[in-house]
Amino acid sequence: MQGKIDAFGNLLLLREGFGSEFLPQSCFFSQPPRSCSIYCPLFGEPYKTKVSINSKVAEGWTLTLCKTSLFLTSLKIEPTPIVQGD
Repeated sequence: MQGKIDAFGNLLLLREGFGSEFLPQSCFFSQPPRSCSIYCPLFGEPYKTKVSINSKVAEGWTLTLCKTSLFLTSLKIEPTPIVQGD
């Protein structure tokens, strides 16, 4: 699974076997449901990690969310647009 945090802080995932498009993720624990994003206090800081999968070591990223942690084979973080005042 690959991850992306877009310029607005929203989490998008690309899952193997589900097409080639990053899809936005919703938080079903908020009412009404909202985008899973960096603005949630339970959205952790991603960090590089290694895991063992089928006796092979895979390098990637771990992202801790409110109810679980995700292992991502790649993570792209898009820069936030800079807004300049008058």
